[in-house]
Amino acid sequence: MSWLSRALAALILLFLPGAAGRAQVAPIAVGASPVPLMADGSAEQRVGRLVFRGGLALDASHQRFGGWSDLWVAQDGSRLIAISDRGSWMELRLVHDAQGRLTGVGPARIGPLGDPRGLQLHGNPSDAEGLAALPDGGFLVSFERRHRIWHYPAAPVPFGRPPRLLPTPPGIAAAPDNGALEALARLADGRLVAIAEALVENGAHAAWVFADERWGRFSYRAEPGFSPAGAAGLPGGDLIVLERAFAFLAGFRVRLTRVPQAQLGPGVAARGAELARLDARHTVDNFEGVATRAGANGETLLYLIADDNFVRWQRTLLMMFAIAD
Repeated sequence: MSWLSRALAALILLFLPGAAGRAQVAPIAVGASPVPLMADGSAEQRVGRLVFRGGLALDASHQRFGGWSDLWVAQDGSRLIAISDRGSWMELRLVHDAQGRLTGVGPARIGPLGDPRGLQLHGNPSDAEGLAALPDGGFLVSFERRHRIWHYPAAPVPFGRPPRLLPTPPGIAAAPDNGALEALARLADGRLVAIAEALVENGAHAAWVFADERWGRFSYRAEPGFSPAGAAGLPGGDLIVLERAFAFLAGFRVRLTRVPQAQLGPGVAARGAELARLDARHTVDNFEGVATRAGANGETLLYLIADDNFVRWQRTLLMMFAIAD
């Protein structure tokens, strides 16, 4: 191929919508090391109303691996999709044993999120924080710094088609650059819930519910010192909220609450009932993402993923629990 032909081919890849992003989708090898629930390695298998079903520390050498802000897990538990705050996505096979415990991972692939023009995201616009799956196989992704929610249509490769902009929650422009739409979830009845991390009025976090193409505002009251970092819908219609806190002496702490469906509406002041609290006694890190699915025997299963911030002293943890009735 002549230099002119090579140059023309490069220009085509650069300007053809989606071509640059698809070309960078790559298989990756993800390592998985088992981790216990308790930091001291003791045999305790329960925290609050959660029963531990396995934990893994994940690692990979690919430059895009890390910073995972939210996740989705298939209803049969076979695969995971995660998004990162640097504009990447990962699809990963999950391995469970005969008792349904999370024990390992299988093949994975990774790639960049694209914009409505079909070009891959870079810089501040790439800070993806919340993920919600749609029944048709598409996804909704919330972003910080440039606060917005994009709808990625279903595609053979995750996020392989350009997204369209969803109506923006009114008032979200007042949120700090790094404290906006951290928590995003689709409820069992089809409504969408978004909660801001650092837009707080009278001690409560701004929140919205989306139905009939309109946003209605409500509020969510977190535990003092904690902020909402993730959310996931439950089969019965309630909402799981992941609250996170950090202090230099105490490290990361996590609180999981269950918000009744009746509190998820315009004008309501919502407050969740605590399911569990993880702190320095437990295997814990910067948990930001939460996903749920129904187990084979009807129980509700819950997955947490940690954002390692691309630093060596943090870990990408993936933890699985069952909610004890």
